[in-house]
Amino acid sequence: MYTNIICKNYNIKESKCSDYKNRRSKVIDCVSVTSQNVQDFDWLPESCAYRLRARGRSLPHWHHLVSGDKSAVHRLGHSVKGRVFLEGLVDSEELETMIVKWVQV
Repeated sequence: MYTNIICKNYNIKESKCSDYKNRRSKVIDCVSVTSQNVQDFDWLPESCAYRLRARGRSLPHWHHLVSGDKSAVHRLGHSVKGRVFLEGLVDSEELETMIVKWVQV
């Protein structure tokens, strides 16, 4: 089950962590995904680059490492842009209404 609540340190406008270097010290349950541990995170979406590469699959055409275009993922609707809310801005009583089905795992 997934919600459309995202980490408080996510920069929605830039579509990235606002403090990537220090993220793990600021958010206790932030994970560092690598090709060695990706199999431990079965909740990652099918389109996760680490999951794809660990399975020997190619990255999709819209991935910026393939297309060279960091906006392609957003333009083609394969990102969370415009779909998420920062944690802390949503009342915990509303979490049940924030459950989404658009994540493919």
